[in-house]
Amino acid sequence: MPGVIVVPGLSSGGELSLADYPRQHGAGVLDVYYTAPFTAANASGIVPTTGQLRGFPVFIGKGGVLDGMGVDITGSVPATTFRVGIYKMTSDTNVYPNELVGESAAENSTVTAFKTFAIAATLESNKWYWFVINVSATAASFRGGNLVSRALGISPTGGNVLYFNNGIYVAQAYGAMPDPFPAGGTPFWSTKCPLIYWKFAA
Repeated sequence: MPGVIVVPGLSSGGELSLADYPRQHGAGVLDVYYTAPFTAANASGIVPTTGQLRGFPVFIGKGGVLDGMGVDITGSVPATTFRVGIYKMTSDTNVYPNELVGESAAENSTVTAFKTFAIAATLESNKWYWFVINVSATAASFRGGNLVSRALGISPTGGNVLYFNNGIYVAQAYGAMPDPFPAGGTPFWSTKCPLIYWKFAA
């Protein structure tokens, strides 16, 4: 179809238009749960910093009703949990996270496995959002996703223009996600964040 960009390999079922990404295209796990756009899987696990909300920008192509998410726990720890939230950016010209639009319950990370969980949010098409994670005192490790192409140009780290920051963190005790996102967050640069999977009901 004219005017539609097709990117190979976005789904286990073949080629998808960017306008349809991320969306459900079948019943299998790989067709229902999509990784966030511009994210490449990384074999190594990462351990999110405790005592912080750590946010990563995510672009949503075709919006809709989000009813589930998933993460791949690569190193479980007994009696540990995590929470995730989704925040809007303040505006199209101010990328700082602001309004909370969806959050999970406390999810356990006690088993090394692909873990899915419920979350309810209505996401707009062609918008940037923030994926935010908060972990309990002793964090498990999660499969990482490559963040190199998602810097958004948030001030360079240490003056090195090769490493623009691609995330924001703020001190926060473990618990329910605050609304709005706390002011005074600090930009940081990371090669990866937890690899995020999305499931849309409609």
